[in-house]
Amino acid sequence: MIDAAADAGTDDLGGVRFAPRDETRAELRKRALDETLANADAEVRFVAENLTVELTGTRSVSTTNVDVVPVEASAAELEAGGDAGVPPTELATGSVTVSASVSVIYGFE
Repeated sequence: MIDAAADAGTDDLGGVRFAPRDETRAELRKRALDETLANADAEVRFVAENLTVELTGTRSVSTTNVDVVPVEASAAELEAGGDAGVPPTELATGSVTVSASVSVIYGFE
């Protein structure tokens, strides 16, 4: 696509963004929440054990952020090192990152 745009005379490319499809994004969101909740449960069991109290259950749960951050190449990265004004097709590499935050209130006795 980038080469085709350059061959067609494009002289201003604002950037390229690689992001997962909606279905993949939904699956990544679910996996991030599953892992985050599992971590919260493991931590609260550890705390309850160390305080010698009994965990009586979950009172409430809310998600505050679930972010899927795509890989992006800026215009400057695309134009760096290009010959004759044609930007190179080599793009920034990296991984799509996914993060999730939850707030969980647990009950103790």
